[in-house]
Amino acid sequence: MSLLCLFLHESVLEQGEISSSLRRFGDEVELFDPKEGKFQLDEQRIPDFLRALEGDNLPFSGRSAFLIAPRHDGFAEKLLHEALDYYPGQLKYLSDLILKEMSFGDYSCLPFISAFFRDLPEDLVISGVKYLECGMDGLLAAKALYIHRNTFNYRLAQFIRISGVDIREYHNALLFEIYLQYIRKE
Repeated sequence: MSLLCLFLHESVLEQGEISSSLRRFGDEVELFDPKEGKFQLDEQRIPDFLRALEGDNLPFSGRSAFLIAPRHDGFAEKLLHEALDYYPGQLKYLSDLILKEMSFGDYSCLPFISAFFRDLPEDLVISGVKYLECGMDGLLAAKALYIHRNTFNYRLAQFIRISGVDIREYHNALLFEIYLQYIRKE
């Protein structure tokens, strides 16, 4: 499985050198401007990517930040810029930065998280909730909902398609849990 990884560097990047380096860990490298871009990071290559970051084996001289996000939007870009300040030279998930913001009493991210999930039909939200309650085990969630496993798989696929957030991945499940806590307080 591949994950969307946004990156930001404090100085201008050489597109050819960056593209060839990042293709070792994924594909679809794209620069938006001379300092910022994205690529599809192969989930199996994350340990190699982290080792390359730690060993300075990437052609980034100076500070850079890498952020895994469900999608590329203004919210993810805002958090990418914060990642450059708080976590230079590190790979972070969107949920890591959201939790950091919330720990400092900044809840401005909640409406953005809500935007991921607000268009979901009720049956998909219920299926997602049950999936989390059952420890992210689809078979247990299907049994708890008294539905066939294939029906549950279909609902989970619809949840992912509509929201753009794959809650089978822990950090994305955490985004959904933060959303659930947010709407319960409203």
